[in-house]
Amino acid sequence: MATAPPVGRVRFPTTRSGLTWQRRQITLSVGGRRRSSLLLTPAAGVRRRLPIVVELAGAYVTAAEEAARADYAAVTGPAVLVYPQDIGPGREDNWDAGACCGMAAAKHVDDVGFIAAVIRRVRSSVPHEGDAPVYLSGYSNGGKMALRMACTDPGLFRAVAVYGAVESLICHGDRPPPMSVLEMVGTDDPWTALDAASPPVTQRGFPEPTVAQEAGFYVRADHCAHHVAEGSAGPVTELRWVDCAGARQVGVAVWNDQNHGWPQKDGSEPSAQQVAWDFFRSLGA
Repeated sequence: MATAPPVGRVRFPTTRSGLTWQRRQITLSVGGRRRSSLLLTPAAGVRRRLPIVVELAGAYVTAAEEAARADYAAVTGPAVLVYPQDIGPGREDNWDAGACCGMAAAKHVDDVGFIAAVIRRVRSSVPHEGDAPVYLSGYSNGGKMALRMACTDPGLFRAVAVYGAVESLICHGDRPPPMSVLEMVGTDDPWTALDAASPPVTQRGFPEPTVAQEAGFYVRADHCAHHVAEGSAGPVTELRWVDCAGARQVGVAVWNDQNHGWPQKDGSEPSAQQVAWDFFRSLGA
């Protein structure tokens, strides 16, 4: 049996004093819609392949606002960071992730095709990124969309991490395709049930799984052993199944006394992007 990594020893946010970022918009047409994404790359030339981190925003915020909230630039070091924009604005500012998802779902927006197209564009337009690993992150409605991508196009991604989200559609019953997945949630989140002791959540008639059930889907799909590594940092407790087929991992990170809001901490309390990046790092990012 493999030796468990130091799970839960999240690396707290640090100042990257020597790193500045170049920001630009990339645009493309998918399904007859002109769509955009915010792209962040290191301003100084990096002559090597970098990990690609794609963050899907929660509903009703712009890509730029999500970049400020889920500030991966503060924690990753050199990387390619991508913040795709949903169809917006206003009431339409969401992703078609299933039963949860307002106007985007009602209009059958091809968000799956859009996100895949964004990744292809980034790989073709950024030097050295043709075969770079992609790590997908998402918050709330964006987290549900990330789980939909894990279900429908798993070959695009090395791993997925979401906060305040479980799937809002049926993904091959309870056996999704194999994927490394980190589920993050707050104990006081009214929109995401942690386990069977939590009040159930239903979205437009669809009974959503709990976080514990969602993690269980991937533990089975990844053929993980029963060995679980555990750790904590500040208000965060993390469980991680590390002995899974294909060197995959499954994790659950829980913030005590945290609501649905994306945990954006500093000092002794880690942010959600810090815990997600620690998970991605353990998988080779």
